[in-house]
Amino acid sequence: DRDLTDIDNRQVQLVDVVPKGKYVLIDFWASWCKPCRQEMPTIKHALQKYPNNFAVYAVSLDDKREAWQKAINEDSTQIFKHLIGTYPNGQRSRLLRQLNIKVIPTNFLIDKEQRIIAKDLRGERLIQVLDSLIQK
Repeated sequence: DRDLTDIDNRQVQLVDVVPKGKYVLIDFWASWCKPCRQEMPTIKHALQKYPNNFAVYAVSLDDKREAWQKAINEDSTQIFKHLIGTYPNGQRSRLLRQLNIKVIPTNFLIDKEQRIIAKDLRGERLIQVLDSLIQK
């Protein structure tokens, strides 16, 4: 069940796209969520600091594709892998329902074996956790 769509409008499944061997932040956000958008500079900083060990998958809850793409451009987050977690009718995908995503911002940090090791890392905390994991 491919229940996410990437920026090129391809249907994907999170488990197929998330790379093994890297730490991955799966960030649930939306263009209309101010606290979500305020996290973007920190997440970008983390990605620039650890380009080889870290990846970001931003899963949007937007139901309007134009608003989603506009936010990506405004925040210059093209370096993230962008996915949308809603169907064109605005319904949330199976993944969002399974993970019980009700509030955003929400994020999960996944280790190199694709296990969730942290949740809701914001601001400096994200950098601190990555520092402790990667600078071993």
